[in-house]
Amino acid sequence: MLLAFSCDQLQSHACQLVRAARKKVRVKKTMWEMMRSILILIDIPNWETLWRLIIDPSSEKATLVLLNNELSNYSLMQFYRFRRL
Repeated sequence: MLLAFSCDQLQSHACQLVRAARKKVRVKKTMWEMMRSILILIDIPNWETLWRLIIDPSSEKATLVLLNNELSNYSLMQFYRFRRL
């Protein structure tokens, strides 16, 4: 548990994408719920894609990485439908 907390704190201080996602979402609980939802719905290839989807779901950089996955079109449709609810 302490290791997970330490990793979270290191990312929060060192990674600009994490800071941008935190700034956009504002509430840490909401950010964790978004992360969990994205990880359940989409096969994320790396952490950068996850943070870019939280910051801007329609960004080209996040979409291009997702399009290289096998089930990405279906997963991306599910994600956008989930975001609209």
